[in-house]
Amino acid sequence: MTAVMPALVLRQSISSTVLGLVADGREAAAAWTRQLPVDVLAEAARLAARGAFRHRTSADTASPAGAIDAVLGPLGGAASWPALARDLGQMLGLMALSEPFKGCNLRLEVVDDDGCRLFYADRVNIRLLCTYVGPGTELQFDSAVTQVEAGAVLMMRGTLSRHGPGVLHRSRPNPGRVPRLLVAVDA
Repeated sequence: MTAVMPALVLRQSISSTVLGLVADGREAAAAWTRQLPVDVLAEAARLAARGAFRHRTSADTASPAGAIDAVLGPLGGAASWPALARDLGQMLGLMALSEPFKGCNLRLEVVDDDGCRLFYADRVNIRLLCTYVGPGTELQFDSAVTQVEAGAVLMMRGTLSRHGPGVLHRSRPNPGRVPRLLVAVDA
């Protein structure tokens, strides 16, 4: 008898606790749908208008301020972007609560092209993504494609997860070259 894999779906909630479904292996992907605060939206729009960049660093979850300073430093520092710095701290905190690890990688970038056009799974245990400006990430479950809205926090399994296969995803095709500001936290 052949085992049937359950259909993968995107669990969504207005509560950040939905992300725990991925962390403990019950779901492959989950999204915390939220309204971004006005100050975060304003800073994100200004940052996206500056053009393409990519800043990444390793983060110690016990002291996330250094990682936030590292990714915002080339852009004027955390003091120049206090709302985004606060939100990045929240992203690192969510990852720290969901994974028993000592560190992760933090990436902040503006992409103004198609980015990753093909569906693929990341070579990580867990990835947390949030698109602040521009079209959100697309996920492929079986033959269905689902898009996560801007502002939502998406957590998904990667290929290194002990709970199952990684989630196929991509950047939404962007022929108009709309700037997309996003943060990724990988464990």
